[in-house]
Amino acid sequence: LLLQLTLYVGLLDFGIQTAVARFVAHADERHNPDERDGSVSTAAALLVVAAIVGFCLVALLAWQLPRIFTSMPAHLNKGARIALLLMGGSFALGLPFSVIHAMFIGLQRNEIPAAVVIANRLAMAALTVGVVFRHWGLASMGAAVALANVASYGGAYFAWRLWAPQVRIRISLVSTACAQKIGAYSLAMAAWFARMLMVSGLDLAIVAKFD
Repeated sequence: LLLQLTLYVGLLDFGIQTAVARFVAHADERHNPDERDGSVSTAAALLVVAAIVGFCLVALLAWQLPRIFTSMPAHLNKGARIALLLMGGSFALGLPFSVIHAMFIGLQRNEIPAAVVIANRLAMAALTVGVVFRHWGLASMGAAVALANVASYGGAYFAWRLWAPQVRIRISLVSTACAQKIGAYSLAMAAWFARMLMVSGLDLAIVAKFD
């Protein structure tokens, strides 16, 4: 349930990752590195703002967790709150790093983000299973997920520096024009993500609420 709740942070992407992949591919095909780098840098700045919003929402949810899920045993409150903060915070932190994955997809290097994601899932599973076998509790399980996430962000950063150093991500390259372009494209994607949440993303939370 806690992991499902933290995954909602990913909705704050608002389809920006998809937009970045499209605009990077378009600019790269036209051999326009300034347009490419402007799109990537602006998207990263937008997702930094989304990450801050995500941190705030996770903190609010952790604070109100026992009131939302009143059937949760009281002795789990502290561990659940810590786990939610660690996992939700790590997923929020990953929003700006998703730009690197999108950049590689736009450059038609899909195997790189795929490898990072697979390594992240394997590490997350191994760490979580290890914590479970040692009976270290919810907080430690949240820490295991957060650790795997942070390690994957480091992997994405090093992949960028190693295989795509020509792509610049700079504050100076952020522009209003790029923000408007990304926002216009992402609006439809955001609506699609919201609809998908209504269809398949709330089931576990609803069951837990009314259990």
